[in-house]
Amino acid sequence: MAMINIQQGWIFLEEPHTASRAVRAALAQVGGVSFNGNPHCTLAHITLVPAEQPTSIAPDCIGDYKVIATVRNPFDWVTTKWQRSGTPRDFKFWCLDFVRRRKLKPSFGLESTADQFLYYEHLSEDLEKTFGRDLNLGYDPTHKTSGKKPWQDYYQSEPELVKTLMAYWLPYLQKYGYQMDASKISVAINPDVRASMVKPVSFEHPWSQK
Repeated sequence: MAMINIQQGWIFLEEPHTASRAVRAALAQVGGVSFNGNPHCTLAHITLVPAEQPTSIAPDCIGDYKVIATVRNPFDWVTTKWQRSGTPRDFKFWCLDFVRRRKLKPSFGLESTADQFLYYEHLSEDLEKTFGRDLNLGYDPTHKTSGKKPWQDYYQSEPELVKTLMAYWLPYLQKYGYQMDASKISVAINPDVRASMVKPVSFEHPWSQK
């Protein structure tokens, strides 16, 4: 599902496995929000909605909107993806098999079309910076991944897997400033990169002044 605020000129794309339901509930507090009902829809989906619908945006107007999405440490993101897949296969085997077939992406891909971002690891802070107000970010425990361990546990005895994924996901890691320490199985976020990615939205859309 996407959230669209025509007056303020922004679109929020719900990247799977990034607390999207909690963020959706928080952004509903902003007001003036319309919903596109396609699950995890892309910008292309939004332009296909019939023109008379409030969630419709003409293809040539998409560029007038700020597009926002959430990013997440991919080493954590993929453990959730594996846990929810219900596969009986070992985590390492599952990862390496998908890497071999070049199908183990570090996200669903919606973030690649966004202009600015929220970091899963700093959602409350990034929401406040982006929308200029403290939004109530409530997590529904029923939406948590059942049986999921701390993400580091999946890599503790797999240094080669960590190195393989670091190389495979390098463009994503560099773009969003995620820095993996393979020796400690820990991830830090480059503060300068994050500062460039998380920005306030304009609360006056250009056409609202016409």
